[in-house]
Amino acid sequence: MIDALTKKPLTVINPAPTWPYLRVAVSQLTDIRRVLEINAISHEVSEHFISIDGGPEVAKIKLGRTPDVAAIQKILDEAS
Repeated sequence: MIDALTKKPLTVINPAPTWPYLRVAVSQLTDIRRVLEINAISHEVSEHFISIDGGPEVAKIKLGRTPDVAAIQKILDEAS
């Protein structure tokens, strides 16, 4: 999948020791959640969205405590 904000491939952010997550444009939230749900990937969408300097709203999707980050990244890379 391509990130609507950066126009680059969507990337799982994995900053130890916190949970891996995605930062995505709200406009892509439905499509990304569909891919995660179809692949039975546990996730939680933040309750609040942010917008910096009037830019597009951004959501954070937490990917659980011990996900297979490489497998999730591969699924996202192959999703259209």
